[in-house]
Amino acid sequence: MTADSKCVPLAIVVVAALLVNILTFHITMQPAGLPVPIVVLILWVILALDHRPSFTGLLAARTPDPAAGPRESTKALVDRLARSG
Repeated sequence: MTADSKCVPLAIVVVAALLVNILTFHITMQPAGLPVPIVVLILWVILALDHRPSFTGLLAARTPDPAAGPRESTKALVDRLARSG
């Protein structure tokens, strides 16, 4: 598997959540162990910046298309699926 794999952006997002928890722990509970998570954070930032184009849709504002019409409610969808099955 290469560094250009399609799984790398997913791994970056997952590791970001873990890294926030690790940094929070070390900042609040055990500051003596903080240098290692800081190094990992720097490496994470370098990798995330390298794959930045992969995240353009992650934070993009999405507005509903008025031409598409109103969305079906969840209850109506469940009822429709129950009748068809």
